[in-house]
Amino acid sequence: MSVSFAGRVAVITGAGHGLGREYALALAARGARVVVNDLHSDGDDSDGDAAETVVREITAAQGTAVADHHAVGTADAAGGLAATALGSFGRIDILICSAAVPPQSGADVTIGVDALGALHTVEAVWPAMKSQGYGRIVTTTSPVGLFGFPAESGRNAYASAKMAMVGLARNLGAMGAAHGIHANAIAPWASTRRMDGMPPDERAWMARHFPPRLVAPAVLWLAHERCQVNGEVIGAAGGRVARIFIAETRGYHTAGLSVEDLLANEGAVLDTTEYFLPASSDDELALIRAQLGIGPA
Repeated sequence: MSVSFAGRVAVITGAGHGLGREYALALAARGARVVVNDLHSDGDDSDGDAAETVVREITAAQGTAVADHHAVGTADAAGGLAATALGSFGRIDILICSAAVPPQSGADVTIGVDALGALHTVEAVWPAMKSQGYGRIVTTTSPVGLFGFPAESGRNAYASAKMAMVGLARNLGAMGAAHGIHANAIAPWASTRRMDGMPPDERAWMARHFPPRLVAPAVLWLAHERCQVNGEVIGAAGGRVARIFIAETRGYHTAGLSVEDLLANEGAVLDTTEYFLPASSDDELALIRAQLGIGPA
């Protein structure tokens, strides 16, 4: 059965280029009405109006889309983006947070766009999704945040912002389940403008093996009404899709715990032979209570 998004409205931030553009084109090709959010340009006039360019591509292929130019780093701007979607199409079914800034951006800008921009946008569209009893949200994390990057490359702010997207998706998943809203995070490897500072041979290798179009199917899967995945982190790269999960070991416990106990038993603390996958912080507390023999509060 062919997957359709007919009748759905998708809002995509950072959709003028790279991954966001691929998501917008793919959703529109399958019948979604798309709000293409991006700034007019990247601070110069070399790209012209990136959002309008994508809208023209969609409409030329008989799709439906509108452009939006709000910079999503503030609550007011995110509210303006939501208003564009509701004013144009009357509902918001899908939100994909793909906006990001160049690697050389300072910490305040990186956190402001990559993290706070997603948070503000989610909060702006949440009332519409909750009132209609349906929504799909995809935030964007990164292997750099999930697993670290060994070089001293000034990526601390980027890694921090991207790990915030994991926490946001998991919390939204827990909050939204009762309202028909599912939220997940995508962790892509893809050849985008973020890679422009790489040596030419490495850049060409990335472009050959990790085109952005091969991430789009995973995002569309998470955005579809038949997908029941919620509160997860999904890795996508080069046609490979995998679950990335946060687990908890069985750990070590003893009455009167001391630092000496931990130094003597750190292997037990870190042993992954047996582990748990809490669905929420409440689930984790239940596991802890069971191990310690503690009754409910």
